[in-house]
Amino acid sequence: MRNFIQDNFNPDDRLVVACKDRDGRFRQYFVSSKELAEPSSLKWLKRQNDNGANVYIGMNALNPDARQRTKQDVAAVRHVYLDIDHNGDDVLKRIAADGKTPEPSYVVKTSPGKYQMLWKVENFDAAEAEALNRGMVAEYGADSAAIDVSRTLRFPGFLNHKYDPPCMVTAERFSDCVYKPSDFGVKRLYEYSGVTAKRENRGDSGVDTPSHRDWREVRKRLEAGENPAVVQADLAAAARSRGKSNPEKYAETTIRKAQAKNAIETQNREAWIAARRAARSMPGVNERRETKFSEHHISNQEDILKKTEKSNNGIPEPAQEQKPIHYLHADDVTTREAIFRSFREVKEIHEPDANGMDVKAFTFDRNKGEWFTASQTALEKAKAIIAEKLNDPTFQAEMAERAAKKEQGKEYRMPEKSRIIGTLPAGMSEEIKAMSIAAKKMGETGILWNDKQGWNTTNEKLAEAVHQKILEKQPRFYLEGDTFKVKDQLAAIKDENEKHIAFYDKYKNTWYALSEKNRNLIQAEIDIPPAAPRREKYFLEPADRAEREAIYQCRGQFKDIRETNADGKELKTFSFNEEVGKWVTHSPTAFEKAKSIVAEKMNDPAFQAEIAEKGLAKENGNEPHQKNPLKIDGIPTIEVRKQMKDMGCFLDENKIWVAPNEKTAKEVQAIIDAAPKRGNAASPTPKAELPLDAKQAEHDTDTSGYGED
Repeated sequence: MRNFIQDNFNPDDRLVVACKDRDGRFRQYFVSSKELAEPSSLKWLKRQNDNGANVYIGMNALNPDARQRTKQDVAAVRHVYLDIDHNGDDVLKRIAADGKTPEPSYVVKTSPGKYQMLWKVENFDAAEAEALNRGMVAEYGADSAAIDVSRTLRFPGFLNHKYDPPCMVTAERFSDCVYKPSDFGVKRLYEYSGVTAKRENRGDSGVDTPSHRDWREVRKRLEAGENPAVVQADLAAAARSRGKSNPEKYAETTIRKAQAKNAIETQNREAWIAARRAARSMPGVNERRETKFSEHHISNQEDILKKTEKSNNGIPEPAQEQKPIHYLHADDVTTREAIFRSFREVKEIHEPDANGMDVKAFTFDRNKGEWFTASQTALEKAKAIIAEKLNDPTFQAEMAERAAKKEQGKEYRMPEKSRIIGTLPAGMSEEIKAMSIAAKKMGETGILWNDKQGWNTTNEKLAEAVHQKILEKQPRFYLEGDTFKVKDQLAAIKDENEKHIAFYDKYKNTWYALSEKNRNLIQAEIDIPPAAPRREKYFLEPADRAEREAIYQCRGQFKDIRETNADGKELKTFSFNEEVGKWVTHSPTAFEKAKSIVAEKMNDPAFQAEIAEKGLAKENGNEPHQKNPLKIDGIPTIEVRKQMKDMGCFLDENKIWVAPNEKTAKEVQAIIDAAPKRGNAASPTPKAELPLDAKQAEHDTDTSGYGED
């Protein structure tokens, strides 16, 4: 297995490996070729295979930041291939005899009489590789689904669990050559004529194999009204006579798919239009678009009705009555929370449709944020589930605790503003997770998480450390100038191999290249305007508590300070910077006006009396909003910090713990002194293991594009 990987891919190639479990679940993992060849990764795959999972591998390299397996994610074509499902030995002899194709690099035997042929290639783009695959499929009669460059094939060295008993997938090496497009004499088919690459359309593809003939015959007999059980028995007997493995399962699957296909094609058109009208009439949907949509389909109703009358001997089918829509409404916060926690049970409520097929009864309306159904029975079932959740003692206790915290002002608050680090280079996920764990053990605030925008953290120090690690592993050459104004050109620029060479750094908010050569190429191709000089910021810095209070009371006047810009528009000059907790402006004139407003407030006798009164309250230790820095020796434990927050303490802009009054300050200081201290020495970073299940970048349920045999 390791030799197969090292012989077919470069060490830094990003590959996709897929596992299909016995229950049909399809999981994808994205790793580099070097990581995949490690013993820990291969051992993990071996365990999955021993547990009944079929293992597949993509034969072409993906983009370094690829998180899915599409044609657009393919960075380099490493192989062209054939998947031979029928008459494998005869096809191999015909390929060897006609001389139109060179000697294959590998012939992979997936099961008795079934093979996958691989040719190592270079200088191919995705379109030409697929055209060659189509041409070879048409020439030799191989599997018409295995043509796309993002295809996964059987991984040699693992068991094929499609058969009982399972058979080992083996690979035999025939050539060390790396072939070019000129080495293949097969005609390229850039448009698929007569053969389709989609499995679900095999019955109409024109390819005449036993499976295709079975599919056409089954659909024809079911449409004629024959008993599905009789058709299934006949199909199983025919498959058994051909020596097909597990003929009963083959017959059952074919009948089920044919019934679903026929049901979809023969469903009542008026019922479908009524459902679409109901969906289009939801709040927030463009009424003009709904009307246009309905008129387009209503205009065809006369033709549909004529066809229906013809098929029913002139008797039109009665129109189905449109069913009302029922919503799961929530009258209070508790009911809304109960509905949210029960959404999985609500989704699993099924009802038979007009064709007798079990379908999901509930749909989620994103505009209203509520679940709805057309079935009164399903609505009652959902209400029973919600009522059961509302009567759950654990749920009731949790909601009561939440209500009590809300009354005390301790309800959940959104976390601090996060910093987007962006996408990590291949192989860095485990290292970054280890850094996050080490920071958490040291008591640092903020953790790392991954979402659609990439990696995030609320810890500025951790964000900077992660970014430095990225630069160490993958140096970046940043572009000079105002790249934001030419971002569309940067996103579209490619090199001679049609690869993108400009990338966006979300942490620094600028564009970069991965080599100095590409940076020079970008700057020569695109005229990047010079960056505008950074404007100086003027912060209103309070000298003491009295001036801080004056700034707070004058905040409404700061909002009214306006100036005219170059275009003659009157704009606000001041804004409040939440990160540092201060008012800021770019205008020195506005800054002077604000200072004069604060000075006038400081000289106001009524304000001075108010400050004096607060000063007396300070002496008594009863001032409700006094901020006293707590001098902490070492870092408090997580339990102590939770207790401090419950007592009203929090971190100020300088990351210093502050208390609401002197009494609380003394109590908190006593708790900190009594609690065990954490030293400042860094905890040893745990060694990052590299099992394949921990390196899963992304997986989906798309089962298209993997080899069955």
